[in-house]
Amino acid sequence: MFIRGVSFGFLKTRSAMDEYNLPESYGKTRLVVLAVDPYLIHAYWEIAPPELDEASRHAGKSKAVLRFTKGTNQDEHADWFDVDIDLQSRNWYVHLWSAEESYRVDLGLKRSDGTLIRLVPSQLVLMPRSLPAPEIDQQPTRVDPTERRAETVP
Repeated sequence: MFIRGVSFGFLKTRSAMDEYNLPESYGKTRLVVLAVDPYLIHAYWEIAPPELDEASRHAGKSKAVLRFTKGTNQDEHADWFDVDIDLQSRNWYVHLWSAEESYRVDLGLKRSDGTLIRLVPSQLVLMPRSLPAPEIDQQPTRVDPTERRAETVP
């Protein structure tokens, strides 16, 4: 059955991809590091072009790295290691060899002499345990089946 003069809007749906495209870049410099599992980290970043140009001028011939510093402080005696990355990929997975650690991660340009021109730091990343928590003393509680409790709902 046809109805004249009636428009059914739901029949004219368009794909969301046709109407809304996410921007390639937001123009903000940031680094986000996420624990995927106890031995794997995923990092993604965006570096604003002016900041990258400025750092590149200071760094000269350099390569992009993620610098992992173990622990919560950034003192020069803390354990650290570098992971070479492709800056244009904008994300990287890093396999780690120990669980239940905390890391601070810096994205930067490493000069040939080993010094780091830091582009952006990350938040502190706490890696989860790889095993269940150790068993703790359990304190059983007796429940009186004849006791009635009224629950109040706010």
